[in-house]
Amino acid sequence: YGEVVKQVAPAIKAANPNAKVIAGALLYAWPDDSKPRAFLNGILASGAGPVFDMLSFHAYGEWGAGDLLINKTARIRQILSSYGMPNKPLIATEIAATCGSTNVTSCPPNFEAWKQRQANYAARIYAEAIALNLAGAFWYTLVSQSPGFNYSQLIDDQNGTLAPRESYYAFLNSAKLLRGARYT
Repeated sequence: YGEVVKQVAPAIKAANPNAKVIAGALLYAWPDDSKPRAFLNGILASGAGPVFDMLSFHAYGEWGAGDLLINKTARIRQILSSYGMPNKPLIATEIAATCGSTNVTSCPPNFEAWKQRQANYAARIYAEAIALNLAGAFWYTLVSQSPGFNYSQLIDDQNGTLAPRESYYAFLNSAKLLRGARYT
């Protein structure tokens, strides 16, 4: 992958010098991150680090093994630092609170209570992304029919009728409140 990035990034920049080349996206399993860590080390060992502008990763989940967005960001920055790139921009191209499977009973303690936890997560995750100095963070997915991706959607599509969840409004209000905010 690193060799591909080294070939593709200069071609992209030649076509558009203002283009941003984003490497990844790293699924980045947790807490056993041995495979994504090896993949990232391979990219960087190939010498591809300086040719891409930012690194993309995914951080699904809530608080089970600690805060996943914080833990994954810290680990990725640790690896980047070991290659002399402590300030390489990071972007979380997929974040969400998921139930863990496509079975509604996997949303403890019950689906309605879990949707409230999802809303709490949606309300705070973007403030956290700002505090972590991420270049961006994108919720996956916005609209879907259940179960979608493990019930992660903010809006349920019920046979063509859109039904926003509490998490959608939490997300929307958080985005409005945080527009232009910087962590100090």
